[in-house]
Amino acid sequence: MIARSYAKNGDIFRVVRKNGEYSYQVPFDGKLYNLKQRGDLLDIGIAQMESLRRFLEHVEPETFDKIVSDTHLRLKWAKRSLEEGRERLERWRRKEVWGNETPKSKRELREMVADEEQTVRESPTSITQCEAFLEWLNGIDRTNPRLKSVACPPSPERRSRQR
Repeated sequence: MIARSYAKNGDIFRVVRKNGEYSYQVPFDGKLYNLKQRGDLLDIGIAQMESLRRFLEHVEPETFDKIVSDTHLRLKWAKRSLEEGRERLERWRRKEVWGNETPKSKRELREMVADEEQTVRESPTSITQCEAFLEWLNGIDRTNPRLKSVACPPSPERRSRQR
């Protein structure tokens, strides 16, 4: 890594590597969100995302598109997970358990059902969050993206110790 800046919650900084690749990173509540490798910012929350609006208006199109496409993938996964969870619950309630799901006891089956019920209850919330985040991203003014990827400056040559 050649350059790195320190930042607080919501600040964005650029990490430049020796090979010229770079990424934007957003530190937030002890977690680092990397916008080049994984464009998932949904966990930050929409209320805190407003502080990132100016950056998102000007970031390179490929970085913004990565954020949007990752959110679409997360939405698709959340919907699929909800449907699979509902189907699993129906099967388990009919005592139809697949080989890899076989519980060791009735207690373990009750725990499996309780865990799956909780997941099914929480899934609509994550679906709604994804949809709201996508709607918020649609409101970002992308008419003038100004940030450009630039070549990394050459690294300084190391001096050998000569005596």
